[in-house]
Amino acid sequence: MNQTLLPAEVIVADSGLNADISRRVKEISDCAAGLANVKYVVIRDVHAGNERNIAATHCTRKWIAFLDDDDEWYPEKVAKQMSSIPAGASMVVSAYDIEDEGKVTTFHPKKELVESPTAILGENVLGCTSMQVVSKKAFDEVGGFDPRFRANQEWDLWIRLHSKGSYHLVDEVVGRKHVGKNTISSNPLRRMKGWGDMIRYHFKEYMGHPDQFARVMWFVTMDNVRFRHWIRAVLSFSFYCALSAASKVVKAVSPGRRHRFCSLVFEIRHLGELLLEALDGRHGLRVDAALLRHPHGQVVA
Repeated sequence: MNQTLLPAEVIVADSGLNADISRRVKEISDCAAGLANVKYVVIRDVHAGNERNIAATHCTRKWIAFLDDDDEWYPEKVAKQMSSIPAGASMVVSAYDIEDEGKVTTFHPKKELVESPTAILGENVLGCTSMQVVSKKAFDEVGGFDPRFRANQEWDLWIRLHSKGSYHLVDEVVGRKHVGKNTISSNPLRRMKGWGDMIRYHFKEYMGHPDQFARVMWFVTMDNVRFRHWIRAVLSFSFYCALSAASKVVKAVSPGRRHRFCSLVFEIRHLGELLLEALDGRHGLRVDAALLRHPHGQVVA
């Protein structure tokens, strides 16, 4: 409500999990209704993707700007991003500050990466959910957030939105993202599952761009090092090296051979992960014959 340009409508999505918080949120929403068109929505199907998707169904405007409850917008955020959106854009991208346990850094999307048709595959070059503006039409056409993802939901959405229009960069710092101990960024299990989901659900795109596949494996390696999963880090780094070395060769070969090469790399990594899980007695995991399958169905061992 401190925006220099108020949103045309504000939709407050409440999971309803805490009665006291719900009461306070409802009171604030009622007070804010005097300043803008505020809708208070209680969502029972609690999941990060579902909450956002259900809230978005109540949106009647052309553009949506999401804001998670632990992030904040600076006062000129809406005004700066809505000032000059070109025709054909599916998303407006901006810079933002990141606060992690008192330390503040700034994420600046690079123009050449924002405008690249493939860079978004190798890395989330656009940033977090709370700082971007998305075309409502494009959001609906791609099906919104995919609730199957436990991490990297926004990255998956950004990739799918690219097919509906260009990304428009407004290189201004528009808000602050808060990172802490209870966020997805600090949860190793959700982070690792998020990486696996990205490869699984965008496998066709990675088959055509092994250089971007290599970038993903580099970030997987860094996450494993960060969380001190040393064996997984060595495995991921090995695939990063293989993909990096082979990507120059693969670009020169036929699409059929490129498909087979990337499929083989993914299948070997998948089996390696299963082996590590089977050896990891702390989680009581075992390898089942039904698990030894490629995500698209074919048996790999």
